[in-house]
Amino acid sequence: MKWSLIRSIGDSKIVQSSFIWLLIVPISARLLSNVDDVINMTVFGSNVNLTTSLPFSWQLLFGAACFFTIANIIYNAFCPEIFRQYKNYSEFKEHGKTLLQVHSAMKVMVWCNRKPGVKPDYVKYLSSYFKNYCKQPEMDEENLDYAVDQFDNLERSNMGQTTNNAFYFAQTIAESYNKLAIWSCLVFYSLGLSLVFVIAIQNVLYVLRTFG
Repeated sequence: MKWSLIRSIGDSKIVQSSFIWLLIVPISARLLSNVDDVINMTVFGSNVNLTTSLPFSWQLLFGAACFFTIANIIYNAFCPEIFRQYKNYSEFKEHGKTLLQVHSAMKVMVWCNRKPGVKPDYVKYLSSYFKNYCKQPEMDEENLDYAVDQFDNLERSNMGQTTNNAFYFAQTIAESYNKLAIWSCLVFYSLGLSLVFVIAIQNVLYVLRTFG
């Protein structure tokens, strides 16, 4: 499971267009709160009962929008910035970013603040990163703990193939970073999409009944 899937779902039209219901439903509910649930009207001599309660589909859309919002909050809070903000190296470079920002992104992902040191799962990746993009020899875990704390002092380039490759190396690691957050996003997006699916089924059944 990767952040790329979460980003694709979040960028979909269904998710992007759903947030308007976070405004429409509460405002409508507020306006209708002081109105009787059923209003009797006479139209062309016939009595007509007008229901003023919110449609059930609106309630489902509001629920879906809430789930999507929670998923988006998790995505923005826990997806690494180097993956969340930049889809490719061109965007990264256009924002004036250099290898220094790639170093910073790597440090955030591989360094454990609670128990100062390199996270065990990232030792191999960091050693390869130092060798290929920082002109440092391969290091063992003890030396990595020292080197990662000296990122800002390492030799760095502001442009060129080294920065390009380093960026994508960091993005590859970032794409799978924090599995729990990725799965949490997927759960909330799935809950929201399931409500949208229920609405779609209801509409299909309604149309079929009209043909019957």
